[in-house]
Amino acid sequence: MATSSCYRRGDTHLNVQPRNPIPCDTTACFQSINPTFLQSSRESNTDAALRLCSRCWPVWWSGRGAQVTSFRCSCAPRALIGETSLVCKVGSMAAVVRRALVYGGCGALGATCVRFLRSKGWWVLSVDLDVSDVADASVVIKSNDSFTAQADEVASGVSTTLEDHKLDALLCVAGGWAGGNAKAKALSKSTDLMLKQSIWTSTIAASVASRHLKDGGLLQLTGAQAALSGTPGMLGYGLAKAAVHQLTRSLASEKSGLPEGVTVLAVLPVTLDTPTNRKFMPDADFGSWTPLEFVAEILHQWAVGEGRPTTGSLIQFITTSGKTELVPAQL
Repeated sequence: MATSSCYRRGDTHLNVQPRNPIPCDTTACFQSINPTFLQSSRESNTDAALRLCSRCWPVWWSGRGAQVTSFRCSCAPRALIGETSLVCKVGSMAAVVRRALVYGGCGALGATCVRFLRSKGWWVLSVDLDVSDVADASVVIKSNDSFTAQADEVASGVSTTLEDHKLDALLCVAGGWAGGNAKAKALSKSTDLMLKQSIWTSTIAASVASRHLKDGGLLQLTGAQAALSGTPGMLGYGLAKAAVHQLTRSLASEKSGLPEGVTVLAVLPVTLDTPTNRKFMPDADFGSWTPLEFVAEILHQWAVGEGRPTTGSLIQFITTSGKTELVPAQL
C-alpha cells in the first residue's frame, strides 16, 4: 500500500497510509494516534480535540485512539489537536488514489475485479442492477426496459458520485449468454437480452468514459472469442458480441469522442470459470476455462499501464491445461 507522510509541528513524525479511500487525490489515514497525546491536549473529547472538516474527515473513536478513516477534499487536509497543527503534505508526498468504475460489478467477473482492485488500494464504483457489497460505492440500475432511460440513469448516478473526479479505468465486464438458432421460439427474447447485456452496457460505458475518464486512461469492453466467427447455435449472443468488437475498433479511432490518449481494449474469453458455468457444465474440461482472478489481474495491469496492448486490440484469453495465453485477434 502506498504511503504518504504527515508531520506535527516540531518535527514529530506520524506515518500515514490510505485506508478505504474515496475519490480524492490526497487520501490518508492516521493509523494510530497516541491516545495519551490526545488526552494531554487541551480538549480530550475527540470531536473537539480533532477539529476536522466534517465533510472531509470522518472520525471515529476505537478506545485506543482517534483514527481518520478517509476524506474527500481538494484542499490540504488539516487537523488541530489543542494548539498543535497536523498538516498532511500534499503533492509528491501524498498518496494518489486510483479510481475505477466496474460496469457489471455484481457479476462473477465484476465482483472479482472489484475485490482485486480494492486489494491494490483502488477506489471502485460499481454499476449494476444491485448494490455491490464489495465496492466503495454503487450506482444501481432500475431502468431496464429503455436504452435511453438506462443511459440517462447511469450518467446521472456516475456524475453525482464522482463529482469532478476522474476515473483511471472503466471496466465493462457486464454480459451473459443465451443460445438459440433461427428456429428457436425464444430467439427474439434471447437476442433482446443479449443486446441489453452487451451492447447497451458497452455503449453506455463509452459515453461515461467520454465524460469521466482521465487522459491516458483505460476503457475495457467484453467481447467473445466465439464471435470472431459464425455462431449458428447462439445467434443473439454472437450478434451482440460482434457489435462490441466493432465498437472497440471504432472507439479506438480518431474523433471517437474519448479523452486524449485513452486505450480501448476488448477481452475475448472462451469460457470463464464461474460457479454458474460449473453448475450447468459439470462434466466440462475446467482446465480449458479461464480463472476470473487471472482476468482481474490482467485488467489491473492494463489499468496501471503495464503491458497494455495497442488501442483497439481484441485480446483472446485462450486457456489450455490451466495455462492462459493472451492472443490478439486478427481480423
